[in-house]
Order: sequence, then structure tokens, then C-alpha cells
Amino acid sequence: MATPVYFYGADIFHRRTIKELYSLWRRNSPVPVLRRFYRFGSMDMLLSFGTTIAYVSSIVDLIIEPTSAGLATTARNSTYFDSVVFLTMFLLMGRLIEAYSKGKTGKAETILISRFVGQKAVSTTIIPTDLVDTGDVVRVVHGGSPPFDGILLEGDGVQFDESGLTGESRPVKKAVGDTIYAGTVNNGGPVSMQVTGASGHSLLDQIIDAVQEGRARRAPIETVANILTSLFVPVVTLIAVATWLIWLLLGVSSALPTGYLDVAVGGWPFWSLQFTIAVFVIACPCGIGLAAPTALFVGGGLVAKHGIFVKGGGEAFQEASGLDIIVRILYVVYN
Repeated sequence: MATPVYFYGADIFHRRTIKELYSLWRRNSPVPVLRRFYRFGSMDMLLSFGTTIAYVSSIVDLIIEPTSAGLATTARNSTYFDSVVFLTMFLLMGRLIEAYSKGKTGKAETILISRFVGQKAVSTTIIPTDLVDTGDVVRVVHGGSPPFDGILLEGDGVQFDESGLTGESRPVKKAVGDTIYAGTVNNGGPVSMQVTGASGHSLLDQIIDAVQEGRARRAPIETVANILTSLFVPVVTLIAVATWLIWLLLGVSSALPTGYLDVAVGGWPFWSLQFTIAVFVIACPCGIGLAAPTALFVGGGLVAKHGIFVKGGGEAFQEASGLDIIVRILYVVYN
């Protein structure tokens, strides 16, 4: 059971670890040689190291055990196949919960954007907005939304709800010649408009592009988390190796009672591995590298449910965390 779990279930962690190590130690790597020893790795690498040590040592134990004779009947089996299975299972469950949370909250922005996707009515024919071009005349019915930005041709005094775009709760009265925006809602009768900006050129598209660009900006706390992770992995690896050496030296030097040696085969080296594996098991579920990006992503989804787009990504969220008072904005000016 542990074999398919190790090679299939934990495959994603092993492949990422191999890529990280190759990128770190490949020829012409930009990373200085000394730095490669004290700043490297990720949480995936910790899991890969822990499961690999547990799996390989267990396989070796199975190979050695049949050739060993005169084993004490009280000796316990020194395989760690259960550690491979349960460690992989718990880590994959954590990733599943993380992906579910991101997917559930991430849909909010998609739903908010999809509200502004419309169709163009030509006489009695409805056509996709992809076929609309600059200069076309579009009919916007009551409760409808302009597919793109344009100029009002008829319907003087009609009111448009721009709350989904600017946050203004009061309807805005429009006159012939005024600009009406994609993403707003016609609260009056049917009107005609001439498209001035096709797909990708409307004010809504510019806002969405700004939000998507801002999402790529990492918050300072994410940068700190990445630095801590790159330092955390080497430290954990060093502690794991040191733990194994210390227990091994204590065992072979007879500093420990012989009753401690309760493994069937392998002697003190195999007995000491249990402490090394324990170090990796404790360190692997660490949320240093997951907490910050997950919190920011979920936060973006929550504000999107209230019709709010965040420009600036994680940096904007971190700056907003220091706000004590939020005032109502009466006017929004776009540059």
C-alpha cells in the first residue's frame, strides 16, 4: 500500500523537489555556491525528504530481515510504511482544503465580472458581444447593461446604476451625448448608444486589467514568508541529520541502555532513523509558506462578493490593514 502512495500520491512533491534541486545545482545557476547550502527548498521538499527516508529505510529493512538470524522475539518491526501513507494523506488533505477555499472564494470575482457580459440586440436578433465593433449602435433595454462603453444617442434623462462600477449608490442621470459605461445598469426605458470602445478598451476592462496586474504584486508579508521558508528548510534538514547522528553516536558509544534498541534489524542506525523521520513529520505541515497567500486570496474573494475590486493585490491588503477609519467616497475620478 505504501508503494503506490509514495510513487503516485506523493509524486507531485517528488517532482517539485527534483525541479528545485536541478534548478539550484544546474550548470550556470545564478545562485552562489555558498548560498545553495543555507537558502533552498520548500514545504514540498520537506515532505519528499521525509517520505523518501521512511520508504527507503523500510525497503532496506525488508531486504535485510530475512537474512538476519537469532533476532529477539521482543524486537519490534522497524519499517515506517505507515508514516509514508499517513504523512502523504494528511498533506494532500491540507492541499485539498486549501484548493477548495481558493476555488470557492475565487469564483466571486469571476461572477462579478460575468455580470457585465452582455449581448447586442439588432432588430429581433441577439448576437454575441464578440461581434460588436466600434461605431455600432446598440439598444440597451430596461435592466440591461451596455456591452461596451459608448455615447448615448437617445433617451435624454435616463438614469444608470453605476454602483457595480464606481460604488455610487445613487443612479446617475445621463443626457444625450454623455458616456455610458459597460457594467452599469439601465434603470429607465430602452435607449440607443454608439459603441466607442470595443472589447478590451472599456473602463471596466481597464479596471479588471489593473486588478489582475495588482494581483501579481506580492505583499511584503509574502516576501517575508518566502524568506523564512527558504531558511526553514535548510535548518530542518540540518536538525534532522544532527538528530540522527546524535542518537547514533549515543547508541554505538553505549551511552544508552541496550533495552532501548527494540528494532528487529539494522541496529542503532535504523533505530535512530525514527527521530529523523519525526523531525520531518513535524516540520512538513508548517503553514509558513501557505498562510499569507491563502489569506490574501480568500480576502480578495470576500471583498469581490460585495462588488469591490482591489487594485494593488497583496500590497493593498497589507496597507489597508493599518486603516482605523474608512470614510465614504463621494466622487471617484479616473485618470
